[in-house]
Amino acid sequence: MGKKGTSDNLTSGNLEDVEKELEKENIRLLAAQYKLKPKSIKKTYDSKIETAASETKESLKTIAGELDTDIKGQFSKMIQQAIKDKASGYDNL
Repeated sequence: MGKKGTSDNLTSGNLEDVEKELEKENIRLLAAQYKLKPKSIKKTYDSKIETAASETKESLKTIAGELDTDIKGQFSKMIQQAIKDKASGYDNL
């Protein structure tokens, strides 16, 4: 006798096993894609946060320089120190 086709070899039990295996493989593939998503999102926003923090720090330095020429005395030193403290906090982001 000749070879039987693949469809002849599949019984209803075998078909269910094949469907289960295909479903498991589909889940594995989707899980791998979803695992990578948070990393790419984090990388994108880390870069944006770093840029925003750097710009804010530079703005604070500019403001401190402008205040230095406008305000004199002990009050000026306190403001400048507070601004320097806040600006250094942006290094930790």
